[in-house]
Amino acid sequence: MRCLLLDAAMRPMTLVSRERAVSLVVCGNAQVIAEEPSVVYRSEHLSVALPVIVQVPAYVELRPIVRRNVVRRVLFCRDNWRCAYCEIPDLSFGNAPRSVLRGPGVVTTDLTLEKSIGLKGPVKLDLRAEAFNLLNRANFNIPGLTLGAPDFGVISSARPARAIQLGARLSF
Repeated sequence: MRCLLLDAAMRPMTLVSRERAVSLVVCGNAQVIAEEPSVVYRSEHLSVALPVIVQVPAYVELRPIVRRNVVRRVLFCRDNWRCAYCEIPDLSFGNAPRSVLRGPGVVTTDLTLEKSIGLKGPVKLDLRAEAFNLLNRANFNIPGLTLGAPDFGVISSARPARAIQLGARLSF
């Protein structure tokens, strides 16, 4: 169970463990706003109900209980051996995630009609008609992605228009 920690202006700061919240209250660094009376921490000289919401009266630096050594090797390994803080080249997206730039949506309606006609004996004729983008909706491609180029952000092409194909197959 976690405990909500509020600053002096009653704004949420973070969630802390219940042990950490009890420690802040016992040390006098926080006051209890709401508590759970059914759970009580007891010692020889003190008993404290489980705080649910605590408030710090002034700014208190919350140091993590477990500290990790931050060394250059760990940082470079995390960043695939590239410096995340070095200067990036001009006219590039830097280390932006994949698919950060999006274009207009694509909506297509495809239709397939198929008919199998039995002829004499084992002979059969299969007829097939297919229509792609049946409603002939304009589906635009993504805008130009080369930063600094004249076509940056400009949509200059579209996906193919309606296409219909017919097919027949004779099986014997």
